[in-house]
Amino acid sequence: MPDDPTREPIDYLSSYKHGVDDKRRVQLPSKWRPDPSEDDYKIRLMLWRRPAPHPPCLIGFPPEKWRMVRQKISETKMGDAQGDQMRAWVSNFSDVATLDSAGRFSLPQTLAEKLSITKQVVLEGMVDYFRVWRPEDFDLIQPAETANSTDSSVLFSSI
Repeated sequence: MPDDPTREPIDYLSSYKHGVDDKRRVQLPSKWRPDPSEDDYKIRLMLWRRPAPHPPCLIGFPPEKWRMVRQKISETKMGDAQGDQMRAWVSNFSDVATLDSAGRFSLPQTLAEKLSITKQVVLEGMVDYFRVWRPEDFDLIQPAETANSTDSSVLFSSI
Protein backbone atom coordinates (compact mmCIF):
# COMPACT_ATOMS: atom_id res chain seq x y z
CA MET A 1 0.00 0.00 0.00
CA PRO A 2 2.72 2.56 -0.73
CA ASP A 3 0.29 4.92 -2.46
CA ASP A 4 -2.31 4.88 0.32
CA PRO A 5 -2.94 8.59 1.10
CA THR A 6 -4.10 7.71 4.63
CA ARG A 7 -0.78 6.05 5.46
CA GLU A 8 1.48 8.12 7.68
CA PRO A 9 4.78 8.84 5.90
CA ILE A 10 8.00 7.54 7.41
CA ASP A 11 10.02 10.29 9.08
CA TYR A 12 13.76 9.74 8.81
CA LEU A 13 14.89 11.51 11.98
CA SER A 14 18.02 11.25 14.13
CA SER A 15 21.23 9.32 13.39
CA TYR A 16 22.14 5.71 14.13
CA LYS A 17 25.41 3.79 14.02
CA HIS A 18 25.01 0.22 12.82
CA GLY A 19 27.29 -2.67 12.03
CA VAL A 20 27.68 -4.10 8.54
CA ASP A 21 27.79 -7.89 8.44
CA ASP A 22 29.81 -10.10 6.08
CA LYS A 23 26.99 -9.97 3.51
CA ARG A 24 27.01 -6.13 3.68
CA ARG A 25 23.62 -6.11 5.42
CA VAL A 26 22.65 -3.08 7.49
CA GLN A 27 19.80 -2.91 9.98
CA LEU A 28 17.34 -0.13 9.19
CA PRO A 29 16.20 1.51 12.45
CA SER A 30 12.78 0.21 13.46
CA LYS A 31 11.34 3.75 13.41
CA TRP A 32 12.31 3.99 9.74
CA ARG A 33 10.73 0.73 8.61
CA PRO A 34 7.50 0.50 6.66
CA ASP A 35 4.41 -1.24 7.91
CA PRO A 36 5.06 -5.01 8.03
CA SER A 37 2.24 -5.51 5.52
CA GLU A 38 4.41 -3.78 2.90
CA ASP A 39 6.43 -6.75 1.74
CA ASP A 40 9.03 -6.29 -0.98
CA TYR A 41 9.80 -2.74 0.24
CA LYS A 42 12.55 -1.27 -1.91
CA ILE A 43 15.02 1.52 -1.14
CA ARG A 44 17.05 3.15 -3.89
CA LEU A 45 20.63 3.89 -2.88
CA MET A 46 22.58 6.49 -4.82
CA LEU A 47 26.13 7.76 -4.50
CA TRP A 48 26.11 11.43 -3.51
CA ARG A 49 29.13 13.62 -4.06
CA ARG A 50 29.52 17.25 -3.08
CA PRO A 51 32.47 19.53 -3.75
CA ALA A 52 35.56 19.04 -1.59
CA PRO A 53 36.15 18.97 1.30
CA HIS A 54 32.83 17.12 1.76
CA PRO A 55 33.22 13.33 1.65
CA PRO A 56 30.77 11.29 -0.43
CA CYS A 57 27.89 9.30 1.06
CA LEU A 58 24.95 7.24 -0.12
CA ILE A 59 21.43 8.59 -0.19
CA GLY A 60 18.63 6.18 0.67
CA PHE A 61 15.44 7.08 -1.16
CA PRO A 62 12.17 5.51 0.01
CA PRO A 63 9.69 4.71 -2.79
CA GLU A 64 7.77 8.01 -2.47
CA LYS A 65 10.90 10.15 -2.77
CA TRP A 66 12.33 7.99 -5.54
CA ARG A 67 9.19 8.52 -7.62
CA MET A 68 9.82 12.28 -7.41
CA VAL A 69 13.46 11.84 -8.50
CA ARG A 70 12.41 9.56 -11.36
CA GLN A 71 9.70 12.00 -12.46
CA LYS A 72 12.22 14.85 -12.55
CA ILE A 73 14.57 12.77 -14.69
CA SER A 74 11.83 11.66 -17.07
CA GLU A 75 10.78 15.30 -17.60
CA THR A 76 14.16 16.09 -19.16
CA LYS A 77 14.47 15.59 -22.89
CA MET A 78 16.76 12.97 -24.33
CA GLY A 79 19.79 14.78 -25.69
CA ASP A 80 19.57 17.53 -23.08
CA ALA A 81 23.11 17.74 -21.66
CA GLN A 82 22.14 18.13 -18.02
CA GLY A 83 19.33 15.58 -18.30
CA ASP A 84 21.62 13.02 -19.92
CA GLN A 85 24.26 13.65 -17.28
CA MET A 86 21.66 13.11 -14.56
CA ARG A 87 20.42 9.90 -16.23
CA ALA A 88 23.98 8.60 -16.54
CA TRP A 89 24.78 9.40 -12.90
CA VAL A 90 21.67 7.68 -11.60
CA SER A 91 22.18 4.68 -13.90
CA ASN A 92 25.84 4.24 -12.99
CA PHE A 93 25.83 5.14 -9.29
CA SER A 94 22.51 3.82 -7.96
CA ASP A 95 21.08 0.46 -7.04
CA VAL A 96 18.00 -1.09 -5.47
CA ALA A 97 18.00 -2.66 -2.00
CA THR A 98 15.05 -4.66 -0.67
CA LEU A 99 14.32 -4.89 3.05
CA ASP A 100 14.33 -8.43 4.37
CA SER A 101 11.94 -9.72 7.03
CA ALA A 102 14.39 -8.61 9.77
CA GLY A 103 14.43 -5.00 8.47
CA ARG A 104 17.88 -5.24 6.89
CA PHE A 105 19.04 -4.13 3.47
CA SER A 106 22.23 -5.14 1.66
CA LEU A 107 24.62 -2.44 0.55
CA PRO A 108 25.40 -3.08 -3.12
CA GLN A 109 29.04 -4.14 -3.42
CA THR A 110 30.03 -1.47 -5.96
CA LEU A 111 28.56 1.35 -3.88
CA ALA A 112 30.06 0.01 -0.64
CA GLU A 113 33.46 -0.20 -2.34
CA LYS A 114 33.25 3.36 -3.69
CA LEU A 115 32.86 4.62 -0.11
CA SER A 116 35.20 2.03 1.46
CA ILE A 117 32.38 0.87 3.76
CA THR A 118 33.38 -2.25 5.64
CA LYS A 119 32.29 -2.81 9.25
CA GLN A 120 30.08 0.11 10.32
CA VAL A 121 27.88 2.86 8.92
CA VAL A 122 26.03 5.85 10.27
CA LEU A 123 22.47 6.25 9.01
CA GLU A 124 21.56 9.94 9.15
CA GLY A 125 17.90 10.88 8.88
CA MET A 126 17.07 13.78 6.56
CA VAL A 127 13.27 13.85 7.19
CA ASP A 128 12.11 12.36 3.85
CA TYR A 129 15.24 10.36 2.97
CA PHE A 130 18.41 9.22 4.72
CA ARG A 131 22.15 9.28 4.17
CA VAL A 132 24.60 6.41 4.70
CA TRP A 133 28.08 7.43 5.87
CA ARG A 134 31.31 5.82 6.92
CA PRO A 135 31.49 6.75 10.63
CA GLU A 136 34.72 8.73 10.18
CA ASP A 137 33.18 10.75 7.32
CA PHE A 138 30.06 11.45 9.36
CA ASP A 139 32.23 12.69 12.24
CA LEU A 140 34.12 14.89 9.78
CA ILE A 141 31.02 16.62 8.35
CA GLN A 142 29.15 17.18 11.61
CA PRO A 143 31.16 20.20 12.85
CA ALA A 144 30.95 21.85 9.41
CA GLU A 145 27.19 21.35 9.10
CA THR A 146 26.61 22.57 12.65
CA ALA A 147 28.82 25.63 12.09
CA ASN A 148 26.84 26.51 8.94
CA SER A 149 23.50 26.22 10.68
CA THR A 150 21.54 29.29 11.51
CA ASP A 151 18.95 30.29 14.05
CA SER A 152 16.13 27.75 13.68
CA SER A 153 13.57 30.54 13.99
CA VAL A 154 14.92 31.94 10.72
CA LEU A 155 14.83 28.56 8.98
CA PHE A 156 11.19 27.98 9.91
CA SER A 157 9.88 31.54 9.71
CA SER A 158 7.86 30.88 6.57
CA ILE A 159 5.89 28.03 8.15
